Amino acid sequence: WTPRMKGKRSLGVVHHHILEVASRTYAGRVRQARNLLVGTYAEDGAHAQGNKAKALAAYTERRRLIVITPLVTHNGAVEATKTLPISGYNGIPHLLMPQGMWEECEERFRVELGAWSSGERVIAIAQTDPPRRGDGSLAAEVIDLGLMWVTKDWIPVESGYEAIVAEKLISEDRIFEKPLRFDSSEATFPDFLLKDTGSRTPL
Repeated sequence: WTPRMKGKRSLGVVHHHILEVASRTYAGRVRQARNLLVGTYAEDGAHAQGNKAKALAAYTERRRLIVITPLVTHNGAVEATKTLPISGYNGIPHLLMPQGMWEECEERFRVELGAWSSGERVIAIAQTDPPRRGDGSLAAEVIDLGLMWVTKDWIPVESGYEAIVAEKLISEDRIFEKPLRFDSSEATFPDFLLKDTGSRTPL
């Protein structure tokens, strides 16, 4: 994060960069971007059209999909729904939640679901079975689901304390990096790395 990023991050910008990385990332011989659908608020934009094309190809070729997009704003009753309550759903098949999936998420992602119920932004990362047709549209069953809490500036955090620190660093025009646990091989894992101190200072 640098001060020049203020006000420049949005769903479209974040997902543009995710797709760029996916275009260079492989699972076996398959380029990840081929199976990756990203959320978009533009109904007829390039991302929505790309989502539709990839979903239809996955239906035809019986391929699984990965979907990355925010959950909708929590309204107190969404856990009872049979579909994953996502925003930015344009071009994405209906994501069906199998029985027991919410209960499993409550065990694995208690902090993230707590943040979501408090009105915070939470990103869903879902893997699905191959899409199928139903009621004239495509649907796919979620077979695995990850949740990530991010701040209003799209910085991943693991607790309310980290969210407070991230907002304070931004308000003070600091330059920093937010390490992600699954990228780390270090024995000591910092919450943040300050990059305006003359070196990478763990915080």
